[in-house]
Amino acid sequence: MRLAPQSSIFTYFLPALLSIGSAVCGCGSHNSYPTTSGASGAGGATTSGLVCRDGAFYYNGAPFTSCSQCSSPGDCLFELDSLDHPYRATCAGEVAVCSNGNGDSPGVTTLWQDGGAVPKGLAVSGSSVYVATCPRGDILAISTEGGPPKSLAKDNCPAAIAVDEQAVYWVDFNKAHVMKVGRDGGDPIQLASMSDIPDGGAGSSFSTHARLVVDGAFIYWNFSRAGQSSIAKVSIDGGTPLTVAGGTTIGPVVVRGGLVYYWTSTNGTQGELRAVGADGGSPTTLVADVYQPWDLAADDLWLYWLTSASDWGSNNHTEIKRVMLTGSASETVTSESDSYGIGKLAVDSTGIYWMSFGKVQQLPAGDSSSKVIAEVRNGSVECTSMALDSGFVYWGDSYNYRVQKAAKAN
Repeated sequence: MRLAPQSSIFTYFLPALLSIGSAVCGCGSHNSYPTTSGASGAGGATTSGLVCRDGAFYYNGAPFTSCSQCSSPGDCLFELDSLDHPYRATCAGEVAVCSNGNGDSPGVTTLWQDGGAVPKGLAVSGSSVYVATCPRGDILAISTEGGPPKSLAKDNCPAAIAVDEQAVYWVDFNKAHVMKVGRDGGDPIQLASMSDIPDGGAGSSFSTHARLVVDGAFIYWNFSRAGQSSIAKVSIDGGTPLTVAGGTTIGPVVVRGGLVYYWTSTNGTQGELRAVGADGGSPTTLVADVYQPWDLAADDLWLYWLTSASDWGSNNHTEIKRVMLTGSASETVTSESDSYGIGKLAVDSTGIYWMSFGKVQQLPAGDSSSKVIAEVRNGSVECTSMALDSGFVYWGDSYNYRVQKAAKAN
């Protein structure tokens, strides 16, 4: 890509590129750029030619921010990623690339990576990220600042994870049991086996998309058996599990205010969002005719879901919708074209966060416009998990076998 002769006006070209298995790549460009943080001082003072130092471009030792500085301005270019960060510069046949080292957008930090170990679930509490990996079977604690992981326990193929103040909990896809271990490790304790469920638990299994929720004194999870799906719960101290709800297909599960919220379907695509008491009973339908949600999340007032359009595959767009926990007409919070809604969703008091095909986005509380806060190279087709703390968004990337984080937008 080459620009026309010099201009003081920035010129952008932002084609939308999206393919399954790769992140969206913004390929904008211009011939000048404001001075970047770090583009001053001695970082490139003694270096000739075009280089990247401390996240900024230098040319012959000086901060390089405009093609007018290039010895051959007609052969000069700054290329942008989808966050409008300059990541590649060309000057007189020389090329320099600035990124976080993995090709991800600036600000993305890789906390852990292990080829072949898929981070199937993660949870954040205090200064640690807790990760369940499959097929390695590791339950890990990783500092939110990065560093070597600590192994807390070993299982076969954990499919989901949760944490409270005392322990880390997980369900294992192959062994069909619910386990816990102390936050500092120790001897794992089996809380329940699927064969313990009174109403026909033998032969039950967890989906590789299992959900596990710890809420006070109980743990909730979804599972399937004989072509049917159910939600069960057990005490965090163990005991006899109780079936809370059932259906042909049950997707994501959220527990809030003594109620269990879930999506269920008879055909796997169109279904209903329902609420049921924590001890079971007759469910209430909150929203009928809901296209398959990829994830659910809730705050004190609303239940949110991330979904694709019903014409998925022909007019692709991601939607986030919501309904009041007490019931109301559903409404669309945000809709984005040229994107599939395959990913994960998280909500807190600062806003709504989601990841879809390599882009991590935020809709700040009280705002009507979403923003991309991170973009990853080879973003996974399925973001396996997402979690929040006060300042950061964390996610699991099954395509690259890693856990990453990025700062929330101000």
